[in-house]
Amino acid sequence: MDKLNYNQKYKITTLSPIHIGNGDSYQKYIDFVPHKNGALLYDTDEIFDKIANDRKAIDELYQTTSGTQSNIHNFVEKQNLVLENTVKIPFKVFSFNIQKLIRNGMGYPQIPGSSLKGGLRSALYAHYFSRLSKQKQKELLNTIQPKTWGKFAAREIERELFGSDPTQDLMKAFIVTDADFSKENVKYNDCRILSLKKNGGWSWKTKKVRGNTFPMNVYFEAIRENASSYLTLGIDQFLLKNPNAQKKLGFDKKLSADFTAIHSVINQHTENLIDQELDFLYDHDKNNKLKAITSFYEKLRYSIPEPSKGCLLRIGWGSGWKFITGNILKDHPDHLKKFRKQFKMGRKGFSEYPKSRKIIMSGRNPATVPGWIKLEQV
Repeated sequence: MDKLNYNQKYKITTLSPIHIGNGDSYQKYIDFVPHKNGALLYDTDEIFDKIANDRKAIDELYQTTSGTQSNIHNFVEKQNLVLENTVKIPFKVFSFNIQKLIRNGMGYPQIPGSSLKGGLRSALYAHYFSRLSKQKQKELLNTIQPKTWGKFAAREIERELFGSDPTQDLMKAFIVTDADFSKENVKYNDCRILSLKKNGGWSWKTKKVRGNTFPMNVYFEAIRENASSYLTLGIDQFLLKNPNAQKKLGFDKKLSADFTAIHSVINQHTENLIDQELDFLYDHDKNNKLKAITSFYEKLRYSIPEPSKGCLLRIGWGSGWKFITGNILKDHPDHLKKFRKQFKMGRKGFSEYPKSRKIIMSGRNPATVPGWIKLEQV
């Protein structure tokens, strides 16, 4: 295969559950109900299809799902509906909602190309920033002032690394297709939030309900681990090779069209972040209660493919601040301290930031973390 091939097909494999939400959620008693030691999640479209010609049943369904005593299960039982698409969730859901997964127009779960592009951007962000001199890095970090706000805070860094405005953004050179998965690959997950304690160690983040304290569980549907699909990553040859584009954009000075080189950048970024996660676990899990998570990361580190074959990266919900931002403040602790105060990031009294992690549970035991995928050339 030509090393400068501008379109490359990949097999994408999920190494842990992937949740990219559509902004909506299933509602308790309207979409799902507690049932025995778990929950029943109903397919409301299937229910509507079953009662489509029964006006009385439609009116009753509306009353059932809009009142204070809503319970879709009672309606299904009363109507004697025979349903095929009801999902049995194998754990108790203590929240009032379950976050929905994004799907394509045919209802198949999906990892959008935009999410994959976001993971790629984070890796390139860290790479290009690391290539700047320490003095230039500090100059750019000093442009982040109290008057800046939210996503615009790092505007000058973005301009330096990717282009002066959206029309000249380096990421325009990448074209990434969506990856669709089979419906059988949907999995429902129970997630807890690990938080460091001031006196050392860690605990689960909690909430109070009627005077009682409970772990703060987050429930979501995801594409299960070990699911696979295919996608294409393209690099726009015109934006790199056309003389006018070269003069105007200069993408060719930053971006190699060699996929092996791109894989290498991603894998180096991934390896650095995995090492930091392992250090976090070694430092704070002295009782070895998170051994499953430590084992996951240790195996993950040694599963990074050769750059000639592919790459490994993290995307989607639960990725965490370091993975999303590229962790460019790792070598600038004074700036991190200043920004934490400036933007009220994290809790006072903790030198480490971030101090929390999202952990997917298996029963009461930590099992894995969300968001990891492998891309392999085919």
